[in-house]
Amino acid sequence: MEITTPQTFVLQPEALKTYREHLTCSFPQLDDVFADCMTEAAALLSPKGIDDYLAGASRVCMIGRGFEPVLTYLENMPRVASRRYWN
Repeated sequence: MEITTPQTFVLQPEALKTYREHLTCSFPQLDDVFADCMTEAAALLSPKGIDDYLAGASRVCMIGRGFEPVLTYLENMPRVASRRYWN
């Protein structure tokens, strides 16, 4: 199976701020990775997919298991969702 990488582009600061406001999660480590995660998500997901992605990340944040599950979700879910859609 060939894995393709998303096209490189940069999210505008206003868009990034709006996305961050939709993510209900207050781990300070999130600020270090959020821009990179959202850039990949925006390259791979539809606007509805991004809404669902952020809602899912908010739910993962609420399970009370710390930052690692949130990071795992944010880093992996866009590729999982895009593969499922295209396969």
